[in-house]
Amino acid sequence: MSLPTAPETETIRSEERGGGSMPGSNDGDADEAAAREVQMDFGAEDSGTDEATASDHLNPKSPLMDSAGDNNWMEDSAQQEDIDGEPQQSLDSEPAQYSWKRADGRQRSLSFDEEDEDGEADNNSEVSGKGDERAVRTLPTGIDDLPLFADEKNRELHAQIRVKEARFEATKRELAETASRVEIMTEHLKNVQQELLHTQALHGAKLKEVSSEEHMRQLAQREIGRVAQEAKVLDAEAAELERKLAGLQGSLFKGNEAMDAFKLQMNWNQDEMEQWAVAARQKEEDAMALERYRRADEARIKELTLALEKLTQQLARAKREVDDEATETQAKQIELDKTAEEFRSLHAERAKLVAQWQATLEAMRARDEEITQASEQFALAQRGFQSKQELLGDQKRRLKQQETANSEAQGQLAGKERAQSKAQLELQQTGARLQAFRDQVELLKTELSSAVAALNQQRSINSNRDDRLETMKQELEAARARFKGTRQALERCRDSTMDAEALAKQAEADLADMENEIKRLDKDIAVQKEQMFRKSQQLFALRQQEASLVAELSGAKAAAQNLRSKLRALDAQALRQQELVYNGEFQIQQMERKVARASGERSADETKALQAQIQVLQMELDRVKAEQVMLATQCKKLEEERRAQERSRKALVAQQKEIDAHIAEHELRNESCAHALKSSLKNKEELLIQHDLQALEVRRLRDLLHARADEVSSLENRDFQLKKSMEERKREIAAHQDLQRAANKSIEDERHRVSVELADRENRVRKLQAKFETLCKM
Repeated sequence: MSLPTAPETETIRSEERGGGSMPGSNDGDADEAAAREVQMDFGAEDSGTDEATASDHLNPKSPLMDSAGDNNWMEDSAQQEDIDGEPQQSLDSEPAQYSWKRADGRQRSLSFDEEDEDGEADNNSEVSGKGDERAVRTLPTGIDDLPLFADEKNRELHAQIRVKEARFEATKRELAETASRVEIMTEHLKNVQQELLHTQALHGAKLKEVSSEEHMRQLAQREIGRVAQEAKVLDAEAAELERKLAGLQGSLFKGNEAMDAFKLQMNWNQDEMEQWAVAARQKEEDAMALERYRRADEARIKELTLALEKLTQQLARAKREVDDEATETQAKQIELDKTAEEFRSLHAERAKLVAQWQATLEAMRARDEEITQASEQFALAQRGFQSKQELLGDQKRRLKQQETANSEAQGQLAGKERAQSKAQLELQQTGARLQAFRDQVELLKTELSSAVAALNQQRSINSNRDDRLETMKQELEAARARFKGTRQALERCRDSTMDAEALAKQAEADLADMENEIKRLDKDIAVQKEQMFRKSQQLFALRQQEASLVAELSGAKAAAQNLRSKLRALDAQALRQQELVYNGEFQIQQMERKVARASGERSADETKALQAQIQVLQMELDRVKAEQVMLATQCKKLEEERRAQERSRKALVAQQKEIDAHIAEHELRNESCAHALKSSLKNKEELLIQHDLQALEVRRLRDLLHARADEVSSLENRDFQLKKSMEERKREIAAHQDLQRAANKSIEDERHRVSVELADRENRVRKLQAKFETLCKM
């Protein structure tokens, strides 16, 4: 009888990300819980705790512990179907079970049909072609699947199989290590070839540097030859100038000797004086000859002057050419210096690049050594991974046992989540009703404040009206008293028999009283005018304050609208980021499922293919994890920004509430000011009756003021025009003075030139006169 084989299951390794399951998985939460509980089970086995206790902690409802504390691996198919939600089977179709005792004294029971059904659900694509591998696969260390009734022959055969399996695993590990070493050596060969290429390139760069140095040496030699040739030309020019200077010095010496001889001839004696007397008789003849000589000298002077001017022009032209050549030479020299500087900088850059290249090669050598060490470490880690993978097969069976309990716990969790969502919905509805009630209370408070302000305003108006009525009653009583006194005085005047003087005195007294009354009325009018002016200023200030408050209100509303739009945009951006994170986590889980799928047992060809696929997927997983870390960082940043925006929004909401309170207060003040303005307008209408008496005088004075203002403006305009014309005249005078100065300067230059020319001509005349006298004396 062959031993039953446990079905191969996928190793689900998913981490809890965000507390939600990925789309496309029906039992994502159950898988996560199963993975966590399996990890707990592993820890319990490693620490040496009882397996039954760990299983009981994992699934309290599982009947796997008997009264004696032994593990009872009996699995009831009916109870399993109840947990999974599948229809129960009849008693007649109940699957056969097989139980045996393990070497450690524990009893094991498996249902073949159940195991086959569970295995077929996960391994339809893997069962074919793998029966032999399952039969001879290496069992985990410490686990013996031989039944208790196995005989010695079976035990020996089983021991041989275990030994051969161990040899097979060792050979497979050696083969994997050899393959990894071959890959490492291949990679090292590639690095060596690349280093050879870099070394050849460095050698080529060195050769280019040597050729550049040779080119620079040739350029320097050519520059030295050119400078030597220029030095020879300059030496020849210097020798020619020295020769000309020697000739000029010789001519000067001869002229000095001739002058000395002429001076000796000037020392006349008596005989020569007598000869002069004889020569005087020939004066008339010599005058004609002198005139001819003078004309010839003038013609010669003109010719020499023209020749001198031509030579001067040629000299100036030669100087200009020399200056141009010198300038061009300097420009060429500057260009040559710049070219040499650029070449030196390029040479320095090339040397720097070569040094960097050498440093890069050294870094590559160090990196190759690090890669070799990392390859050795990877080989060690690969062996450890294979040993852990051998233990993974036994733990897969335990994972199935927890999936049923996880499904039940998932159902309970779903019910609790529904109850929680219902409670949250009720809480949100209650909060909405509470917010609506608060809004109504705030509205009623605002209406109550407005009503109280209106009541206080009406009370103040009533009190002002009562005071005004009392004042009018007092004025009425005073007018009645004055009327009564006047009537009594009139009766006395009629009844009295006083003379005209007494009547005149009485009239004067009445006139004085009337004048006093007029003065009092004038004072009252002045006081009322001052009050009216102050009220108008207060009204203007209140209107300005009202305009500023309206502008602040509109600005606050616009700012609130902008903040709301920004908040909505940030919410939309946060939703998009959450979608991106959600998709990234889903892709990560898919990659992890693929990696878990690739960790099962395969044939040799499939193992090679899957190992290659594992490497590719591992690279993809690293990339996805890097993206996940980046997305998590971005989410954290976005969350911090959202919190900051939330804080700023709350601050702005509080500020908006304060502004609303200020606005309400200012509106109340505006209403009170409006009521005060109405009362002031009523007082103004009463004062306008008295104001009309002075309107004509004010109008006359205003017309007079306008006339004077027009005169002043016309005078100011005329003054401005006069100033402008004066400034223009001054500018014209300054320009004329500049022209006169320039003309004077040109005249002075002409006068100086004429004076110099006159002095020159006088010198010539004196020389000719001396020459003439000398000739006459001869």
